[in-house]
Amino acid sequence: MVAQVRLMALTYLHVICALIAADKGATLLVFRHRSSYSS
Repeated sequence: MVAQVRLMALTYLHVICALIAADKGATLLVFRHRSSYSS
């Protein structure tokens, strides 16, 4: 039971980290896109 909860918590953390990483990546892409447009 405890192992299951721990596994779920780890999976939850991994998903959140992946979402944050994807969000940062998208922001960087948009930022680069804008800077290349303005130049």
